[in-house]
Amino acid sequence: MHQLNKAQYYLAGLSLMFCSFTYGADAVGADSDLYRSLMTLDKELFEVGFNQCDIDTLNKLAADKLEFFHDEGGKSAGKDAFIHAIQQGICQLDYHATRQLEPDSVAVYPLKKDGQLYGAIQIGKHDFFAQYPGQGMYMTSTAHFTHLWELQDGQWKLARVLSYGHMPVHQ
Repeated sequence: MHQLNKAQYYLAGLSLMFCSFTYGADAVGADSDLYRSLMTLDKELFEVGFNQCDIDTLNKLAADKLEFFHDEGGKSAGKDAFIHAIQQGICQLDYHATRQLEPDSVAVYPLKKDGQLYGAIQIGKHDFFAQYPGQGMYMTSTAHFTHLWELQDGQWKLARVLSYGHMPVHQ
């Protein structure tokens, strides 16, 4: 029988915690300001920050105490560790890595305290692609994500990331 390690239990617990936040609550519609705001942030985070390795963009969007949980790469704590991992990982590959969102998979749930919006949970699915110099782009994997965005001094900051369910795509 497969035994889970502490990190897997922790990740499972966090997933349940996020699910409990959203149970019984309705996701906001794609026409809502909150949904559109988070989709803009998602585009900036991935199309600019991730796909183009734009560290300034990542630095702007990440909360200082960002926690990133990856089902294959482990946990990173803090903005600096997150950015360092991207600089030394994705940005150093011998191919160009690209992330594409599956738009129909996205749901956004507002987080409020005493009726005041303080954050939002964004869940969805995304696909990853590789392109070696002089070759065509091809899909490498697909995964699920849960992002916790917090309003900090009037700005949206990415505070927690769960990246899980990575499945390789066989060519």
